[in-house]
Amino acid sequence: MLLAHLDQVCSIEAEVYALQHFWTRSVFVEELNKENAAYWVAEAKDEKVLGYIGLNLICAEGFITNIAVAPASQGQNIGNELLKHLIIQAIDWKIERLSLEVRVSNLKAQNLYKKYDFSAQGLRKNYYQNEDGLIFWTPNIQSESYKKYLD
Repeated sequence: MLLAHLDQVCSIEAEVYALQHFWTRSVFVEELNKENAAYWVAEAKDEKVLGYIGLNLICAEGFITNIAVAPASQGQNIGNELLKHLIIQAIDWKIERLSLEVRVSNLKAQNLYKKYDFSAQGLRKNYYQNEDGLIFWTPNIQSESYKKYLD
């Protein structure tokens, strides 16, 4: 993700999280300036941003900060491809485990994470203003047995 993407990214962020707390442009700028963070976008051929994903690196662990796909582009496997790309990059960077928070009610996202062997291992009460967040973790993504999730 580049600063040039931020107008489109912020538009997607506001659209996807309209009634919830969402990141502002300044939060994205701050994240892009971190040495221990990486962000990617999925773009159409005309350079329209279709979705994005972010990762913070903490020792041998990675925390997925956010993932969103523009509503008009949902159902086209974009979220899956973004997550798969992030996992492959994390493996290259020798990250051992990944984690993220997801709304208890967001079953669609939970099913995507489970496809890559994330599992709920904790609960954050009222993490999303008026809703609990599940804490999902992967097993060791460096293990040989994990590679089957990337085929």
